[in-house]
Amino acid sequence: PVAPVGEQGSETFTGFQVMIAPYIAGPYVMGEFEIDIAMTRELLALVKPEYREGFAVPGE
Repeated sequence: PVAPVGEQGSETFTGFQVMIAPYIAGPYVMGEFEIDIAMTRELLALVKPEYREGFAVPGE
């Protein structure tokens, strides 16, 4: 699954978290993988225009 994430107290999302189940990216004993992807200007440009106001680039 992919979930939007944001900084605590913020009204906008500043990135995404990708969760990958065991066996997909590694052995079962390593458990689930959680990959954090920070929002960038380039990534924000790929978000549908009607949803862009809900996202922000960290530090800007």
